[in-house]
Amino acid sequence: MDAMVSVWWLLVAFWVGGVLGLLLGAVAALSRAPREGGKGIPDDRREPRMPPPGPSRHAHGGGAVPRG
Repeated sequence: MDAMVSVWWLLVAFWVGGVLGLLLGAVAALSRAPREGGKGIPDDRREPRMPPPGPSRHAHGGGAVPRG
């Protein structure tokens, strides 16, 4: 009989943990939601991103540079 009681409490603990996980996940998702009436920042108003570091497209490729 003791084995059945421990299995029962184990199932209850997993169920309670799952419910609490769902609730905390919902609260976390709501806290990260935009606060301006559900509207995010439009794409045209976002700051432009810098290109990754590396050689620019204007750099010479090591060839001969015409002079004069």
